[in-house]
Amino acid sequence: MEVLRVAKPNQFHLPVLTVAINDLTKGALLNDASKRYIQSVKKSVPGSSQFKILTDKPITLKDGIPARGVTFKWNYNPMVQLQSAGLIVYRGKKVVSLTGTTLLEGQTTPEKLLEMLQTLGFYE
Repeated sequence: MEVLRVAKPNQFHLPVLTVAINDLTKGALLNDASKRYIQSVKKSVPGSSQFKILTDKPITLKDGIPARGVTFKWNYNPMVQLQSAGLIVYRGKKVVSLTGTTLLEGQTTPEKLLEMLQTLGFYE
């Protein structure tokens, strides 16, 4: 379930940052999180295609929490090419997913988007 969406107020609403929190599938491994994450993007954006993963790596957040980071490019539709970064964290029985997306060849690179997402912190 998406809980937050923040976008630049322009005609494309890009770049956009989203946060989603969902139930963790029993037996899910953080090492496989990027594959599940990409599948959820495909499912939530009918007509999307041409997904190409650029990076997929383990990340440790500033508070020591393990996460998975992925950067990728994809087509929203045949005319609109995008680049995105995702950060996936397993917390208790929940999956917290952050996504940053902008136009392909835009000023904000996928690596910069991932860097912004890595500022995530949790409060106990």
